[in-house]
Amino acid sequence: MLGVADWTELPTDERRCLRWMLRTGEVTTLQTSEELGMDEDASRVVLEALVARKLAVFIDEKIVYVGNVGRRTARFKPGGMWDALADKLIDD
Repeated sequence: MLGVADWTELPTDERRCLRWMLRTGEVTTLQTSEELGMDEDASRVVLEALVARKLAVFIDEKIVYVGNVGRRTARFKPGGMWDALADKLIDD
């Protein structure tokens, strides 16, 4: 999973591509080259770099790439706190 700091460490083309992929959904190398303003070979290199980082998935049948960045779950679950407080009140 990418944190805020991780986004800044990505090379510019990868960051731009991933941000666009997350808004767009499935993308092809042709669409990527048009969006990023580069030739198809260069866009394929960017997409393959994202796949290597496990930030995108290559679907062979369609030659489609899909962003693979999920939501993070909170480390602290506020619901658990309220349950614990309710239990404390009931016990007292």
